[in-house]
Amino acid sequence: MNFDFHDFRILRAEVTEITVENGEITNLMSYSRTSGIARVLKGDSWGVYSFEGNLEPEEAVRRAGELISLSARETSVRVNDEVTRLKLEVKAEKDPRDIDVEEKLEVIMSSEELLKDERVKSTRILYSDIFFDFHYENSFGSDSSYSLSKSGIALSCIALENGEMEMGYRSHFNLGGFEVVEENYERLAEEAKKVALELLHARRGPKGRVSVIMDQELAGVFIHEAVGHAVEADLVIEGNSKFEGMLGKEVASPLVTIVDDPNERAYGFYPVDDEGARARRRVLIENGVLKSFLHSRLTSGKLGGEPGNARAQWNSVPLVRMSNTFMLPGEMSREELFEGFTGVYLLGSRGGQVSTADGIFQFNAERGYFLENGEILYPIKNSSISGEMIELLKNVEALSDDLKLNSGRCGKKNQSVSVSDGAPHVRLREAVLG
Repeated sequence: MNFDFHDFRILRAEVTEITVENGEITNLMSYSRTSGIARVLKGDSWGVYSFEGNLEPEEAVRRAGELISLSARETSVRVNDEVTRLKLEVKAEKDPRDIDVEEKLEVIMSSEELLKDERVKSTRILYSDIFFDFHYENSFGSDSSYSLSKSGIALSCIALENGEMEMGYRSHFNLGGFEVVEENYERLAEEAKKVALELLHARRGPKGRVSVIMDQELAGVFIHEAVGHAVEADLVIEGNSKFEGMLGKEVASPLVTIVDDPNERAYGFYPVDDEGARARRRVLIENGVLKSFLHSRLTSGKLGGEPGNARAQWNSVPLVRMSNTFMLPGEMSREELFEGFTGVYLLGSRGGQVSTADGIFQFNAERGYFLENGEILYPIKNSSISGEMIELLKNVEALSDDLKLNSGRCGKKNQSVSVSDGAPHVRLREAVLG
């Protein structure tokens, strides 16, 4: 059978995952995995064949072709035909494959020691590293391969005092090898413990409309969850985005420029996406104006625009996803941003929810401080920020010059991919706190 389009992707990975709870190893796995996927398109019908282990491209495509519906209509689906050919090896400073498990455990156990305090009652540490070789080819002539490592550590502790119980959490994952963990674990452990202990004595935060400064982490989570998902073109096509029909319109303060850039050497880095399209920096909002959406080959074929944001976990079908998504910094120093400020300074994130269709969101801060005339009066906890996405973006009145990215995992349709998000400190005229 002649196909309108076909592609083939295979990923060969070597993974280590270690979990230590209260000083005891509860999980230790080192394994290799090879998996792939072939897709074929005929008319408006797709055949998709996922596999584990090695399989030649021709055989995988043949098997995918056998799965095409016999009732495929002649109406054709347009797939962006950009051709990319690339070969890249991103070398880690300390290749995780060259570090034995004992050395990795030594760092983890050192982290656990740093979390200890008479008020800390439990600890949990998660370590992971992955090295992978990626290969992609398609019927347009794309042929790309790359290899790289991503590594990191997450630490949490629970503190108890006078009947109050609080948690501190810190993590750092990035492009790179064992050096990513080795250079950061001490700082992360001390910060996690400090947060848990400080929250034991924090007050409840104010409620209602208040002037707010968001730190880089909380602002980055807002950018990712509220803005980033709403510019994913598949959600726009489905009618599940507040930004549908708003290209070229003002959706934020003129101070706000937001980009998605897989070329940034951060946790969301990739040189080509999982449809073999070249990674490119995408300006999503520029000086407050909505400029573009994130696209796969399929959505760019439907809406126009450029592909480059199709991502998949292992041998799953690619979806439109973010990479490294962040707000560009302003020109104020942090000191200038806080000077004379009265209101609430919110830091960190403890999850939340957003409806991309109507832009309504609610995010929980990890902690915060109440300030008067730029001076901290007392720490606060259990504060959340809520409202409507565009209204909040238009309430941005100042940005500092201290952009910082934070790493995480992003889930969509049962797939998880590595991402980073970030921002400078963001001062809001007002926001609704709960």
